[in-house]
Amino acid sequence: QPTGAGLAIGSDGSIYLPWRTATDSSRLTRFAAGGTPSWTLELPGPARLASPAVAGGRVVVTHQGGVLVALTGGTVGTVVWSRAFADAGSGFSSATAASSPVVDASGNIYLQTPDGLLSYDASGTVRWVADTLGGGDPALGIGAPTLLGDNTLVVPCGGDLCAVAATTGARVWRVALGDVIGGVSVGPDGTIIAVRRTAGGGELVGLWNRTGLSVSAWPTEGHDHARSPSEH
Repeated sequence: QPTGAGLAIGSDGSIYLPWRTATDSSRLTRFAAGGTPSWTLELPGPARLASPAVAGGRVVVTHQGGVLVALTGGTVGTVVWSRAFADAGSGFSSATAASSPVVDASGNIYLQTPDGLLSYDASGTVRWVADTLGGGDPALGIGAPTLLGDNTLVVPCGGDLCAVAATTGARVWRVALGDVIGGVSVGPDGTIIAVRRTAGGGELVGLWNRTGLSVSAWPTEGHDHARSPSEH
């Protein structure tokens, strides 16, 4: 059955769908552009998968067992490597939910957890950790980072909204918005749009920003190659 996570679409129109079995085991299935299943892989841990990212011939996915997994795309899917978040630093849990990953033009991977923000290179080596920002709140939805054209990542942090340098994880700015729900979207004029919880329910907040979304293959959750300038 579906997990509630979004599917991902590759540059060839292939579809990657996370789901789980009746015994709560994780599965990822690739469908060809016409809808024919190509392969299904069982991934480690009895947990739900987040929406995958597809970039550089790889499929990258996180799951609630506290693991990041990279797989080959194409007609034969195999696990290239997997990394437990707990191995990234003492402040990271061995079993925790995580956001969907995003990927920059060099293949570096970024994801958010309740314990903080993590970055891995394309081989699965930890580049940096940012564990003092506040992390994502599972009660509000652990929003994925969003990569901007100035090479900063915008991410919910302890209920607020933060930007960090993609190269180092150092904080660039922080805006006290209160309970930010999930990740953010970026408008065509560069405006950063967030949703925050209020006493009356919720409201949209727009932040002026001079740079738009990055042109990397997968700069935000739910991206696809048809909307990525770097693929054309």
